[in-house]
Amino acid sequence: MYTVSNHEKALIEVIKYGSKIFTEPDLKKTRTGNEKIYAKALHNILQAMKGRRIFDRVGFDLSKQHKPDKPDIKLATEYERWTFETSRGNWINNKTKKPLTGYAARFELLEMLAFHVDDELS
Repeated sequence: MYTVSNHEKALIEVIKYGSKIFTEPDLKKTRTGNEKIYAKALHNILQAMKGRRIFDRVGFDLSKQHKPDKPDIKLATEYERWTFETSRGNWINNKTKKPLTGYAARFELLEMLAFHVDDELS
């Protein structure tokens, strides 16, 4: 088992290697169309971090004497229903059929997700 002596450096390494699932091993290469998403890299990172506390809360503790006021709770009776449509990559309002956002994924991302995911774990 490894121990971490420098938390800042360790966090930088986690973020750096976590981002490698989306990059070619040789960063000097230009885009070839053969790029892949390296699921194995993400799997290894998640396995290594399993059960570990990566981030901690920030803020302060209230004194035990202070009790917050009870919130005014109201039951929502009028709301909209939304369904996620994978083909549109968006949440669609069930009544109006309008999308939640104007986001449209770039062709390169759609192509990579469809054809370039290296999901071999061995």
